[in-house]
Amino acid sequence: MGHKVLGLEVSGKEIKTALVRNGARPQILHCGTYPVPFLRGEGIADDENEIGSVLLTLKDIFKQNKALASAGTISVCVTDPQTVVRYLKLAAFDKKEQKAAVEYEISQSFPGVTRTHAISFKEYTRTKTEVTGIVSFAPKKNLEGYRKLLEELSFKRQAMDVVANADAKAFGAFAQPLTKDETVLICNIKSSSTYFTIISGGRVLQSRQIPEGRRQTAEAICVAMGCTPSDFEKMCLDNSPESAKLASMADTGYRYIEEQLRQTLEFFASEQKKSVGCVYLAGDGSIFPDLATHFTESVGVQTKLMVPKSGVKADKTMFLKAFSVLGAAIRED
Repeated sequence: MGHKVLGLEVSGKEIKTALVRNGARPQILHCGTYPVPFLRGEGIADDENEIGSVLLTLKDIFKQNKALASAGTISVCVTDPQTVVRYLKLAAFDKKEQKAAVEYEISQSFPGVTRTHAISFKEYTRTKTEVTGIVSFAPKKNLEGYRKLLEELSFKRQAMDVVANADAKAFGAFAQPLTKDETVLICNIKSSSTYFTIISGGRVLQSRQIPEGRRQTAEAICVAMGCTPSDFEKMCLDNSPESAKLASMADTGYRYIEEQLRQTLEFFASEQKKSVGCVYLAGDGSIFPDLATHFTESVGVQTKLMVPKSGVKADKTMFLKAFSVLGAAIRED
């Protein structure tokens, strides 16, 4: 039996959790969302009151579901807007020297980054002459809130993950499997930001983040329709005449995300000389009537809503909301 890992994401005034049994075929044991209205930003701030409030909420969550607290490992998905993820191809060095080679490579584009940022490298392939992988780096000061939160939690092993890597793992384990040559883009529309992650063969080839998510789209549509946020939430989930009216407003709320998605697809095609075959929508902002159809028509690439593959037991709405945290709960170390 594989070991259990608790995935955790704190963003958008919500705590998202996922309990995954790791192994050759990861198994979803639980996923859920819990409100934390006192949070000010998209992630966890280095603030005693905010960290303390998150800890109290987690204590209540663990009381409700004791299985979550019994996990041997906790893995936090970092949603800091200044986190950067890049695909790297560089000369092969001894593994002891690889870290220095990675730091040198990114410092050419980001001078001084080694002093101010925490840097992590995930290796994909290695030959005698070349190494490929992804490097992720975030300001150390922006990770202090996460570090202090983890210090207060009594899990044997602790880890941090980034959205691009987590989404790639969740896609490979729980969504539609890809053939070796297929390239897809995961458009994960979170509360206040959207992540575009292009993957092929389980590897992240490109990743970027934009500062607009479900909150901004909802505000624009509520103003246009003259409805309240609670009415908007109900229409997103209901199959009703009002939902059909809401679908016609997709361009009002999602215009900026559409444009950035289109630019991402065009840049990748120009740089890599190949195109993305399909876009998959995930995140809170993907729960919107006929959004996949709207995106297909507006960006010209087939777009689908992310769904669990056959044999994966998960509520479809919760699967969309907790997609990144499910991936964070899959550990490869």
